[in-house]
Amino acid sequence: MTYRKMLLLITLIIGMAGGGFGSSPEETGMDKIDEVSEESTSCGGGGQSCCANSECNSGFGCVSNVCRASTIADMNFARSGFAATLGHNGRIYVVGGGVAPSEEYNVVTNHWTVKANIPVVNALLGSATGSDGRVYAIGGSNASSAVEAFNPATNTWITRARLRLGVDSLAAVAALDGRIYAIGGYTGSAYSNALQAFSPTSNTWVFKPSMPTVRSFHAAALGRNGMIYVVGGVGGPFATFAYNPTTQTWRTLAPMPAPVFSLAAATGADGRIYAFGGTSISTVGSTLVQAYDPATNTWSFRAPMPTARFGLAAVAGPDGLIYVMGGTYSSRGPVLKTVEAYDPRTNTWRR
Repeated sequence: MTYRKMLLLITLIIGMAGGGFGSSPEETGMDKIDEVSEESTSCGGGGQSCCANSECNSGFGCVSNVCRASTIADMNFARSGFAATLGHNGRIYVVGGGVAPSEEYNVVTNHWTVKANIPVVNALLGSATGSDGRVYAIGGSNASSAVEAFNPATNTWITRARLRLGVDSLAAVAALDGRIYAIGGYTGSAYSNALQAFSPTSNTWVFKPSMPTVRSFHAAALGRNGMIYVVGGVGGPFATFAYNPTTQTWRTLAPMPAPVFSLAAATGADGRIYAFGGTSISTVGSTLVQAYDPATNTWSFRAPMPTARFGLAAVAGPDGLIYVMGGTYSSRGPVLKTVEAYDPRTNTWRR
């Protein structure tokens, strides 16, 4: 894809995310803070064991002795070019996409709750959960260097140290060394191969060894082996990269069989890195699901998503499912609030 076309796509995605495609609390009929009481039992909820006589809570069904939601609840707001992460409390948090309120998904109750507004409303940002339990929103629109941190316990945001290099269209991953890594992105004038590492303890960013090539509109996930895997994107060859935080070295791995950008990635319970959706030069969303096996350095195709999209986000939930959220089908919209769940163990989707 040419540099000129990528600039156009950046403009389109930011425009969709911040220019009225998202829905408001009034439109969804949601209160700004809509709390739901916790289930008092350890069975019957999403991802929990079925109770006596294979029973589950209302809205859930017993599948192989595990309760699964009959229908996965959609987000309250349509989002594209946003980010998501799993909190230390087992809940999924989504931020940005040109939408001010953040959201929290409870797998056990299958419910989305609207949370506090992010101070700096951005699209094309990264997100990861820090060793301090906060949800970090990193970079974003117009090569922002802003970093904000959300505390799930108090439903409040604070401002943290800014990126050393402002970028949008980056990827962010929390590693086992306690640092959050901001990977690549777009500086406003060029694609970047910078690797920036943040310490929640000292509230400081430092540069680490750069990626082998520049990369933007990519995705990244932490492997079970502690390596950070970077997949897809634009700006360089479509190789897969792996970064070892311990040795601070990069490896170049097998390329994706179907190169895409503006995709999402998450690590499954089986240890594979799953790449969801994305787009190619047509800027029309894909249903592709591609899985990378670190043990064999090979890719394979898996069951396609029910809904084609790019600009989406994906998070591996505590129940073993990977939740794929939001995005858009084309550069003309519409922006989606759809959530679908993929089960790596059965290679099937739930909607």
